[in-house]
Formats: sequence, C-alpha cells, structure tokens
Amino acid sequence: MQPKPCAGRLYPTTRLATLAAMLVLQGCDAPQPDLPLVSIDEVSADSVMIWATSPEPTEIELVFDADGQRQTHSLSVDGRAQLRVDGLTSGTQYKVNWRIGKREGGGFSFTTWPLQRRLRIAFGGDLGGQNICRDLDHGYPIFDALVKTNPDLFIGLGDLVYADDVCLGDGALGNRQVAGEYDIASSATDFIATWAYQYEDAALRRFRAQVPWFVTWDDHEVLNDFSPSRDFRASEPDRRLAAHGMNAMRAFHPLGPGPGYRSFSPSRHAEVFIIDTRSFRDPNSWPDSATEPKTLLGDAQRRWLANSVNNSQATWKLIATSVPLAIPVGTAEAGARDGWANGEDVSGFEQELLGLLRNWADANVRNIIFLSADVHFATGFRYQPFSDDFVFHEFVVGPLNAGIYPTQNLDQTLQPRRLYFHGPDPAAVISFDDAMHWFNAGLIDIDNDGSLVFRLLNAKDEFVETIELTPR
Repeated sequence: MQPKPCAGRLYPTTRLATLAAMLVLQGCDAPQPDLPLVSIDEVSADSVMIWATSPEPTEIELVFDADGQRQTHSLSVDGRAQLRVDGLTSGTQYKVNWRIGKREGGGFSFTTWPLQRRLRIAFGGDLGGQNICRDLDHGYPIFDALVKTNPDLFIGLGDLVYADDVCLGDGALGNRQVAGEYDIASSATDFIATWAYQYEDAALRRFRAQVPWFVTWDDHEVLNDFSPSRDFRASEPDRRLAAHGMNAMRAFHPLGPGPGYRSFSPSRHAEVFIIDTRSFRDPNSWPDSATEPKTLLGDAQRRWLANSVNNSQATWKLIATSVPLAIPVGTAEAGARDGWANGEDVSGFEQELLGLLRNWADANVRNIIFLSADVHFATGFRYQPFSDDFVFHEFVVGPLNAGIYPTQNLDQTLQPRRLYFHGPDPAAVISFDDAMHWFNAGLIDIDNDGSLVFRLLNAKDEFVETIELTPR
C-alpha cells in the first residue's frame, strides 16, 4: 500500500527565522502538525544527538530503555532544538520513546558503537534540485526504499538542499509537485525555509526518525560552485550569504560549533572520515601545479586526514567527500574546476589529492574507499595510480532526487577502471516514474569477517548494482 501523499502550506515566512517551517498536514502519512518530529543524529560509543522540531513551544520527555534500564531526558523545543545525551553504554541497543503530557510517540531504536554485528551504511547526495522536487504523490521516494533496508546510519554527501534554486508546483518532469514557498536564498529566512521544505517530506521524515544522520555540505547549500575565498570576499553581503547557508545547515543538523570534518568508528572493521570540501578551499579559478599546489581541504584538515587515515586500526577506511575524484566537475570554460580532478584544465585540486594518496601508499595503508556524489549519476572505480601494491576504490552515487546528468568524461591521472555505470540517456527520462529508476543511494555492508558488499538501490526499491570486495 502506497503512503498517502501529503500536501499543504508553510507557516508564514515571517516566523521562519525562529521556527522551522512545518507542513500543515491533513490525513497524510506523516506526523500531524501538533506533534513533534524527533530524530536520531550522530551516534557514538557513549552518546547520541537528538534533534527535534515542533510547531509550538513544548517540553518533550525522552525515555531511553536498554535491557529494562530506563533513563529520561527533557528537551525544550521552540521551533528546533538539539540535545546531546552522554553516558551511554557502548555496543548497546537503546529504544527511545517521547512523551508530551499524556501523548506518546517514537518507538525507534539505535545501537551505540562499536556494533558487534554486520554494519550497514547508507549514503547519498543531491536532493531537490533543477525543479525535480517533492512529487505530489510520491514525495521523495528514495527514502521509503532506504528505510526498508534498515541501515545503521546515513551519510549525506552534500547538496541536500538547492538554496540557489526553487521548487515549483509544475515539476521539470511534467509532474505535480509540492511547491516551495520560498525564493532563491538571499537571507537567513530563505535558507531556513529551503531546509524546512526538505524535512517536511513524509518519506524523509520517516527515514530520519529511524536512522542516525551524518552530513557534510557541498556547493548548493549556498550557491553553485561556491568557495568562500572566491565568492565571498568581495562584500559583506556576500560573506553573510555563506554564513547564512552554514548557519541554516547547523540549525537542522547537530554539527556543533567546530570544523565540519570528523571521523567515527561504528565497528572494528570500519572508520568513517567525513571531510569538508567547501570551507577551506582555494579559489576554484586558481591554477593547480606540482610546484604550487592548491588546497581543497586547508592545511589543518589535510594534516588531520593524512594522519588519521595512516593511524586508523579499522579494516576499511571510508572517506566521505562531496566531490568525486576522477570525474571533472565545475566550469571548465571559465577555468574554474570545482572538484579534485583537473580534467584537461589546470584548475582542479589534483595535486593535493595525489599528495595524500602518495602518503598513504608509502605508509602501506590498505582498503581505502571514497564515497562521493555531486555528478547526478552513479558510477564506481578501482584505482591503481602508483603501483600494483596500492589499490583503492570510489563509489559515486546520486541523485537522491534531482536532475540526472550522466557523462563518460574522466580524468586519467589516477588510472580509473570503471566498475559500474548507472545513468540513462537524459532524453529518455520524460516522466517522474522514469526518473525513479535512476534516483539512487548507496549501501555498504561490512560483515564480521571484514568482507564488504556495496549495492546501489534505486527509488523503485530495486538493487541495480552490486560490488563485492575482500579486504587486503
């Protein structure tokens, strides 16, 4: 049975500066407007972040239950709120319910790390762009497909909003959509409204209420191909635009005040490194050369990543990067590559990547996998840039629900060998139903013996690619 679609309106935008816009729902399969959304975010061995929204100021009592041992925590919500719960026991499943007076809800669970069983990681990017947004009947269907797989966590690889775009009632694929009552973002209110539109989707809300989220940002959280050093030095209003974009993202995710890059180990076989490819980059238009290499990461983040991967004791090192390694992205015509690969241009960030890879090759680091998105189609690669002894992989996924733009264009520097390609002839996608076959997200299963399986799941609930890897 298909979920009943949700339609509605946003609260007036004058309230959005302090209140996450909530959908007024009538008889659809999503929380009613007088009830909060409570979700799990960044889990660790001894803590969890709880994120909540409510259309009215309220006190939520959270009840954590582990093997009959209960603890309660209170969360005051006025629009949006976050609560970090510390002192949890590692490797333990917690069931969580919430109470408001006599009303109860929740019934979800999470397990603190390290997991003593198979680990399942979901990941994806590119949501609601190019006026391919929340379908009136299906919403964002990829999340209903994902929630059935019961992942232990989700990694958002950026472009989770398109603040430089709008969602109209008539979609780009000829379908009816839930229109976003906001403009291209130019103020704090606009950015908040853009994020709120995404989290009004019933399927996404169901998924986020059950699966811990870990996110990084890419360009469309602010502006296409933006880098703070290029676009936001000229004037105070432009600098504020970047700040508004990051502040809005932090309002909807428990990123904290520090740098966005971080690592965590959900099991003994996996360590995840989430990097920030936006905040510290040199201008896209600068040339990149061996004698004067550019930086995508900044000095502090580059040192942290190099040393952390070198010192990792996990079998698999999973590096979440919003931009891909061998697919050139950005505006080559303007001499401003936006990702790692230079292509036939000289303005990417290839030299910094090569430096990191040589460092790990010299240290004999094994079993590195990059997770990436941004290009709006799915593909994967095996790389051997230096010798047969140093092999690593990349799984590219997306879009979750946005425009679809496959390309065969590759940068050969890392000697990529393609493992799969999931992308249509764009001219053949003429309806939202067609596009659902190509909307996708990645799943990685790591078993207790360290074996790894990657699968690509589409929005029609089909596994369309499978790659098995044995650790070296």
